Amino acid sequence: QHLKAAFAAIAFLLFYWWFNIQGGFYNNPSYPSPSLIWVFMPTIEGVIYAILIAWYDTSFSHSTNRLSSFFSTVGNYSYSIYLLHFFVVFWMANFINDNIIELSNFYLALLFSTCCFLLMVPVSYLSYRFIESPFLKLRTQYIR
Repeated sequence: QHLKAAFAAIAFLLFYWWFNIQGGFYNNPSYPSPSLIWVFMPTIEGVIYAILIAWYDTSFSHSTNRLSSFFSTVGNYSYSIYLLHFFVVFWMANFINDNIIELSNFYLALLFSTCCFLLMVPVSYLSYRFIESPFLKLRTQYIR
């Protein structure tokens, strides 16, 4: 199944490369785009993500070392990260670009985005712990 997953991932990356060359989200040919790609884009992404997740879940024996535990913990906080990042992502990027270093270099931007992501983890923990977690306790169990 590794070849199928690799093919799906490469096809997806090539598709996004082509999409970006065509103008991406904002210049395809204008914003908002009249292109029909927007009708199919969510389905294409969903299918590829489903294939890659299914491959990952069934292809490896997952370890319980510290790195795996960290990623598992971040996965628990991911919804909080998703909800909260809108409040700070553009401010952080502008602050870094204007006051620390210009983020026109991809590798520098990746480095600083990783640092900013790691700064979001404790904030997301608080949101998960005190806002999300109490409501998760109210869920009905469907599988026992």
